Amino acid sequence: MMKPAAAFALSLALATACSPADPPQAAPDPAADEPDIQLEAVTADSVNQLEGELRCSFKRGDDNTVLLMAAANVGDAARASAAITLEGMGRKLAGRGQGGFGALEKTGGIFSGDDVTVTVTPGEEVAGEMSESVVQAATLKVQRPEGSQQAYEGVWTCGP
Repeated sequence: MMKPAAAFALSLALATACSPADPPQAAPDPAADEPDIQLEAVTADSVNQLEGELRCSFKRGDDNTVLLMAAANVGDAARASAAITLEGMGRKLAGRGQGGFGALEKTGGIFSGDDVTVTVTPGEEVAGEMSESVVQAATLKVQRPEGSQQAYEGVWTCGP
């Protein structure tokens, strides 16, 4: 006759052997760490399509890459336009509001294209060299209609 302790050990061993194996863990997806929307450096061809006598640029803070260039004329009725490079393609975006270069310099702007909206929000002025340009800390936010978005920290520089 089998002792109770031995019977318990045998039943535990059988239960463990018959249990399903733990499901394999999925390998981490390296693309999951990548942002949904990747802006690239603005190209000269894209910038040349902009109309406006005065310009502003957004430079990414970690490497000074120009991710957006905007242009506008002076005047309250003037609209700005902007250029970005997204998915390897240069894109021209239309400014949503009026206000010309004065509004572009002070408030940044919201720019829209076929499937993307870019918002530049300037912050505090950055101390630097004496020049006619205004340099401010800024955030650039890129959004797609389905909800994906990416934010970049950098500087917003406006001037002749």
